[in-house]
Amino acid sequence: MRKYVLYLRVSSQEQGRSGLGLEAQHRDIQLFLSNYADTPYEVLGEFVEVQSGTDNERPELRKAIQLAKKEKAVLVCSKLDRISRRVSF
Repeated sequence: MRKYVLYLRVSSQEQGRSGLGLEAQHRDIQLFLSNYADTPYEVLGEFVEVQSGTDNERPELRKAIQLAKKEKAVLVCSKLDRISRRVSF
């Protein structure tokens, strides 16, 4: 069974409060899982963060990566820029 860890991030408190950014990301991830994920699959965790993508010291991202590595799971986000603004990261 394929395992997934979900990571969602918005940059500002306003985006976090409105839920618009998070709702869109959650919808996109659910569409991926419904249409492209191996079945059956298991979501091990969902990590949500309200912090700038330029800051690489994000605790929820670190937790998501650690869990994915530990469980040999796939880390899923709606777009690559949710992980980092720098490709080298």
